[in-house]
Amino acid sequence: TQKMGLDSSNWLQVWTREVASSDSLTLSAATTIELEDDTNVAGLLGTDGFKTNVETFTTATDTLDTSNQVCLADCTSNAITLTLPAASGNSGLQYHVKKTDATANAVTIDGNASETIDGATTIAITTQYESVTIVCDGVGWFII
Repeated sequence: TQKMGLDSSNWLQVWTREVASSDSLTLSAATTIELEDDTNVAGLLGTDGFKTNVETFTTATDTLDTSNQVCLADCTSNAITLTLPAASGNSGLQYHVKKTDATANAVTIDGNASETIDGATTIAITTQYESVTIVCDGVGWFII
C-alpha cells in the first residue's frame, strides 16, 4: 500500500507498507527530492540502488543532453568530440566520460560556445580506460 501527497508546505509525503520489487516510482526531470537527516537511505534505495543511463558513442561528433550520464567513447574508427550543453539552467548536471578503446584517437570534451571546463575550452582523453567526471555549476563546467 502506498499513499502520496503534498503537505501544507508542498513537501511530498510518502507512506509505504511492503512494496513489491516490481513497483516503481517515476519522477519527471524537474522533480527534486530532499531527504531529512533521519531518512533511512538504505531502506529508500532498496537492493538495486540508483540506476543511471549508459550510452556508447562512436560517431565523430555528438552533443550531450540531460539523458547522457555515463558516456562510453569507442574511438576505434575515429576521434570523437562530445559537446556539452549550455551551462545556464544545468547546475548540478554531471557527466562521466570514459575512453574504451586502445587506439591513438582521442575523446575531446568541448564546452558549449566559449564555456570552459576547469578554465579550458576543451579537454582530451587519450588513454584507454581513462575517464573524467565533470559537473556544471550553472555558469561553467568543472572536473571533479
